[in-house]
Amino acid sequence: MIVKDFMRSKFVCISSQSTLRSAAEKMIQESVETLFVIENDQLVSVIGIRDLFILPVPDSYGGPMRSRQDEEALVR
Repeated sequence: MIVKDFMRSKFVCISSQSTLRSAAEKMIQESVETLFVIENDQLVSVIGIRDLFILPVPDSYGGPMRSRQDEEALVR
């Protein structure tokens, strides 16, 4: 087996200036787990669904998730 056998043709991009919330919403909307991050029409990074759970949450947003319920709410 080679990479070509597993490649996907659907690419969903998001701006590097987008919020994490809009990234999560776009993943749900497009039924993808990874977004390609672009800046000035150039690929600069990727962000995956798992990243949304491990990125630090600023204090202004309530700091770290406090319970399993908080994590489930984010998934919803």
